[in-house]
Amino acid sequence: LYKEALIPMLEQEQKQREKDVKTISDHMEISLNTIIDRIQLQFAELQTQKESGSREPGLDGRIKMLEDRLDELNNRLEQRKANLLKEQQCTVSNIQHIGSAWVLPHPERETPAGKKMVSDPEIEKIAVKAVTKYEEARGWKVESVEDENRGFDLISRKPHPEDPQTAIEVRFIEVKGRSHIGNMLLIFYFPWRDPR
Repeated sequence: LYKEALIPMLEQEQKQREKDVKTISDHMEISLNTIIDRIQLQFAELQTQKESGSREPGLDGRIKMLEDRLDELNNRLEQRKANLLKEQQCTVSNIQHIGSAWVLPHPERETPAGKKMVSDPEIEKIAVKAVTKYEEARGWKVESVEDENRGFDLISRKPHPEDPQTAIEVRFIEVKGRSHIGNMLLIFYFPWRDPR
């Protein structure tokens, strides 16, 4: 089990994590460094005014605010780099028995409503488009991971207002489409997949 299943799975997961972390890291560094550069230019302009003898009211306060903002952005950049390095780590540990489950077929699977709940690729595509449209209308960026067998279909990210390449909230969405109208609502929440 260890050599033939767990080690190959670990290697595959490590490659995927490295790829994901590199992509996120590249975007994060570009966007935060762009903001830092912009703030540094504003800071340099105010410093030049001060050194040239400007007595403009509030100049020292604005310089202090930009200095604090630069410190905050640089700290955020370093913290995110450190967090991404941790996220990249992955290992196989001892196997622990956590629990057992008895899985039974749904009791209503033979009813007319239950028989209609079968997979239909065309309906799934329509459902994914509808969910994507909904998330994008909320201002979130949606990435389809349907073909990657991750256990969910979409990753929806709420962009940071000052840094659109950095997400401040992430949702992992499993989409289920239905081909008819009826009284049924299924909501799935996977707290162990929550990045917080």
